[in-house]
Amino acid sequence: MRKSRFGIPLLEHFVAAVIFGGVVWAVSFYIDRLLEEAEATVVRATVMNIRSGLRNEQALRILRGAAPVPRGGNPVRFLQIAPAGYLPEAPLPGVSVPPGSWYYREATQTLHYAPKRRAYLRLQSQTDTESLAWRISERSEASKEVDILTVTPFEWF
Repeated sequence: MRKSRFGIPLLEHFVAAVIFGGVVWAVSFYIDRLLEEAEATVVRATVMNIRSGLRNEQALRILRGAAPVPRGGNPVRFLQIAPAGYLPEAPLPGVSVPPGSWYYREATQTLHYAPKRRAYLRLQSQTDTESLAWRISERSEASKEVDILTVTPFEWF
């Protein structure tokens, strides 16, 4: 039997390349999932921070005896620092927004987020498929207390 001149036979190179490719694919799939989970976490944390700032403002107004927080308006005003990717001026409707951007539409009084990744994002409404949206509104008709509420119902993971 004749020995190979170059060490490892060609078939073994092919098998090693297939195994290596499979490992790289699995790792990249896992990294993509982790990146999307991180994005979803940042979005949830930003909305929670806005809610916290809104409630803080409501409490301060009650203590001062001032008028309650009005519904509507840009929710970002309740943050000390605007979220990463915040566009100070909203793009015109129909204009593409860079993924990962936050922006406020004055006409609808909604805060929007354009997701970077959408593999695990399911929108429950087909009205606006480009972004997730929130609005400062009253929790219920009976309550005058305002909160940041989801306009675009969604599930992320």
